Amino acid sequence: MKTLQFRLAGAVTALALGLTFLFAGSQAQAAANPDAATGATISKMTGRATVFLPDGTKVRASVGMKLSQGSTISTGFGSVTLDLDPHGVAVIRPRSSLTIEELSRVKDQEVTRFNLKKGELVGDVKKVAQNSVYEVQTAKGVAGIRGTQYRILSVGVFICANGQYQVTLAGINQETGKPKVFVIRTNSKLDVTKVVQQVANLTPAEAQKLVTELQPGGKPVNPTVGGGGRPAPVEITITGGVGDNGRLFQRINAGDIHYDE
Repeated sequence: MKTLQFRLAGAVTALALGLTFLFAGSQAQAAANPDAATGATISKMTGRATVFLPDGTKVRASVGMKLSQGSTISTGFGSVTLDLDPHGVAVIRPRSSLTIEELSRVKDQEVTRFNLKKGELVGDVKKVAQNSVYEVQTAKGVAGIRGTQYRILSVGVFICANGQYQVTLAGINQETGKPKVFVIRTNSKLDVTKVVQQVANLTPAEAQKLVTELQPGGKPVNPTVGGGGRPAPVEITITGGVGDNGRLFQRINAGDIHYDE
């Protein structure tokens, strides 16, 4: 009888240890590959990248890894492509740092919030539902995106290749008491690294670079909108002063085109 009791006790102990190791292994696997339901999966990589998980764990990024909110991706000299089903893709460019602030789905409402702390992010966003949110935050401002091909630099450059999106700058406009808001349309950009903050047309080279990034092998683009060679809508500014020759002058700045009178 004692022999049987010892055997049963040993079996129970072995089973408990086995379950403990199995549970620990499952936890480690879950940490390396967070919940798939969030909809952020590394689909492509060049070079090496590091992922800092929400619990602080540091792991090497790999194709197929699923990322949850709270994760931070840091790239070296390569890039990381995130599949954001059903919101298209986002490419974290070399030497960048991006935190996934929020990835949530409640019925038909989806929220995607990125914090681009350093570097550059390129995205091709499918149409976002009216009650859903897709935002990219930088130290300079927040881009609210609906269905757009975009390129955003953390230093304060917001580019739109196709579609349009809104950028709300950080800080308050002293004249209105409200934040400055710009709408960027097809083939235009907002550069807030300069004293004059305005929307300007992309050059053909800039437009082609962005399209090639998102659609390898894509056809050359014509940086105009609406046919007839009309440029994308831009903000127009007029400045004046006295030139070196002592003559008064007026400069009309319409995007990248300058007219002096």
